[in-house]
Amino acid sequence: MDPSASSRRAQQVELASAEEEGFDPWWRSSPFETRWFEDFFAFWWKETTVPCQGVSIVRDQGSLGADDYVGIPDADVVPRFPARKKAVLVRMSPFFTDVDRRLHCATADWELTKWVDHHIHEFQRDNPTVSVFGVDGRLPHPGLICVHTIVSTADGWILFSLRSERTDYFPRSWSTTFEEQVEAGATATAAQQDLTVFDTIQRGLKEEFGDGLAQRGLTATCLAVGREHIVDEERGVLSCAVLAAARLDAPLRMVWESLSAPGQVEDIGEHAGWMACRFGTQADVNLLLKMMHPRRKVGLGPALVKDHARLGVDVSVHPDSSRDIWAPSGFGWHPTSRPRLYLWSRWAVRERILKPR
Repeated sequence: MDPSASSRRAQQVELASAEEEGFDPWWRSSPFETRWFEDFFAFWWKETTVPCQGVSIVRDQGSLGADDYVGIPDADVVPRFPARKKAVLVRMSPFFTDVDRRLHCATADWELTKWVDHHIHEFQRDNPTVSVFGVDGRLPHPGLICVHTIVSTADGWILFSLRSERTDYFPRSWSTTFEEQVEAGATATAAQQDLTVFDTIQRGLKEEFGDGLAQRGLTATCLAVGREHIVDEERGVLSCAVLAAARLDAPLRMVWESLSAPGQVEDIGEHAGWMACRFGTQADVNLLLKMMHPRRKVGLGPALVKDHARLGVDVSVHPDSSRDIWAPSGFGWHPTSRPRLYLWSRWAVRERILKPR
């Protein structure tokens, strides 16, 4: 899964300039398996089970504000909730041991990260040495950490959401995960809200699927930690992403019921519809990704998956989904959803959740 030319070039330019100044990325001297998966650069990824409860979020890298960078107007980034801080990944500890799996983070206000996303070209012009790709000794890019969680049910379904047209990021596109920002600020009872990646997933599960499902049993595995690199003419998304696989102790029927319960789901307006797929083999996942590659201009949708003769995939659609979810042309992918599903399938084969073929 190769990255776009612009993503690869951005990394090459940053690492070359850093080397000239005697700086190195923190992951280069570690035994991490770095790799591009389309426009997601993994600082670490592994086909093994790393429980999300054991991945700590540590605020030990200070705080970041407009004064740390050039060209950010103070008036444009005034925080609405000063105590609500987001986590910014600076570096991480090796994940190959059973202890000390940590994400070492700075904190920043959401308004700062949002301003940078919407003024990415201006920001990069004024701050040419800010590090996107983890160069030690340089100020980190103020992109928040977002946990992207692939959710499977007790009866083997994987959930896909069609993002609402009201969603700020990539509306009317399919996501293979639910996304939740890491909250690093204090609460009334704790010095820090999310102490582990599992904390973020549990909180997000409640917001996305309702209280009833949030109280069910849940297991979650960390699959990768990396950087999304999506820059177009108008904006950029350079968030750090933690990819996780979560399994609900509930069948798909209960998920659909929870999403239909009035007042249960806080983030209900973020989605135009839901689809669930049940894969038997990794070969079916790979075929889906190949057939519905963005360059082929073939959209993803339940009609296309259900009726395709070569795909051995079961499909279910949430009954409250918008009617156009069945559009024959389908919809595009969220830019990094394909790598998420691909990485999940590799892990699922190792865990014997999927057969190779």
